Amino acid sequence: MKKTILLITLSAICTTWMNGQSTIMFDKKDHITKKKEKAITIREVGLPENGRCYLKEYDNQGVLVCEGQTNDAQWAMKYKNVFKTGQWITYTPDGKKNSKHIYSDKAPEELSKLTPQERNLKLEHQNGLLINQVSYYPDGQIEDSIAITYANKKQCKHIVSYHRNGQLQRDEISENLKTIKGVCYDTTGAECEFFPFEVMPEFPGGERALLQFVTSSMQYPVEAAKAKIEGRVFVRFIVDEKGEVTDAHIAKSSPNHSLNMEALRVVRAMPAWSPGKIKGKPVPVKFTLPVNFKLR
Repeated sequence: MKKTILLITLSAICTTWMNGQSTIMFDKKDHITKKKEKAITIREVGLPENGRCYLKEYDNQGVLVCEGQTNDAQWAMKYKNVFKTGQWITYTPDGKKNSKHIYSDKAPEELSKLTPQERNLKLEHQNGLLINQVSYYPDGQIEDSIAITYANKKQCKHIVSYHRNGQLQRDEISENLKTIKGVCYDTTGAECEFFPFEVMPEFPGGERALLQFVTSSMQYPVEAAKAKIEGRVFVRFIVDEKGEVTDAHIAKSSPNHSLNMEALRVVRAMPAWSPGKIKGKPVPVKFTLPVNFKLR
């Protein structure tokens, strides 16, 4: 009963300031909604203070999912994706701390020049520079701690992981997701076979093969070609734990519907990738692929 009352209350004050904060509800497509039955995410935005405002996000049952800061209050009031700064914490469904991320305040200047659709797409993957990331076991003990630095167009990570018994599990240094050096240990502290902390999904044959696949598979829509219509379509998809391409959809469309549908068809026709992995376990990974249509 309490959860139902919470949703009704939040719905009543949707997008209005009250007691120093505003509450916004988003549906499954990340659009603002005033209907509580369609709400997937409920966000509380605090009044800006010292250039930042504080956010809390709940699921549709009123359970806290994450909390953090942004230096763009107006954007946070309108769109699901926000530019994250400072400390962000995520929680498990039972209220325990799941992870902590710390971002710098540095924001890309070009964000202010983008349209809402372009900016929302960019913020799917870009925040302030992530400088520290910590994940926790259910009992609150640190599982992984990642310190991140940036220099000479390289992202360098120092990754330290622990077993549940507190024993050091890995000590690894990587640059741009490629391991430079590392060592792994078993639960007794003895050195064991090393494997990278994170591995990105890969199209069969690599990036060049992916480009060749898209180019050779594309069939320029006849009517668009006759009308000399060109464009660029962004297709978002997930490479799942088996390497299969799933949930392909248009993230940013071109003005021409036939170009959008052809880009979507090509992505859905992709063969299986090598799946991404975290600590040796396959995980789903999101991608956004630009597909260019240009007449020659």
